[in-house]
Amino acid sequence: ILAFTPAYASPEQKRGESVGTATDIYSLGRILERVLLPPLRGLRRREVLAIVARATAEVEEQRYASAESL
Repeated sequence: ILAFTPAYASPEQKRGESVGTATDIYSLGRILERVLLPPLRGLRRREVLAIVARATAEVEEQRYASAESL
């Protein structure tokens, strides 16, 4: 049985593949996107968008290696 929140689940999680740190990083990126982006404008918004883009990259190896790195 697969159990996850679709809006925060990584691509590999949705496919039913094994999960790990990269899956957590993806979910953290989605949370950052939802919490931090709405009030931001200008340069700060672009900076956070870049962080979110890396954290939520489709390919696991392109994401941050750890929550500390994020």
